[in-house]
Amino acid sequence: MNLFRKLLSFAFVAFAFSFYLPASFAHFSQGVCKADADKFCATSTGHGERWQCLSSHQSELSQDCQTKMEKIKARKEAFRKDCSADAAKYCSSTGDDFWAKKKCLMPHKTELSAVCQGHFQHKM
Repeated sequence: MNLFRKLLSFAFVAFAFSFYLPASFAHFSQGVCKADADKFCATSTGHGERWQCLSSHQSELSQDCQTKMEKIKARKEAFRKDCSADAAKYCSSTGDDFWAKKKCLMPHKTELSAVCQGHFQHKM
């Protein structure tokens, strides 16, 4: 497979993966955290950077956004616990970055433990 096809395949997988993120992990540029994200984190890009920014302003966020952040934190912790063995097997090079692990595990979705696979089920 030539380099172009490999890059195209990777881009397709990355695009397809974006549809599998649960709604609670959606970008903070929408929903109950939009105003807080716009106010405190307008220059932040990406999930991790925006998460870090909003976390640093936790006490200043609206109550709804604080609640959403707590729910996301709980789901991230559950993912880490439930997928730690799979992440060690398939994604040891990603370090502790949550989003990198999630993206890395996606192509192995059918090979993951049942409990970890549950974190990749599309939720409305």
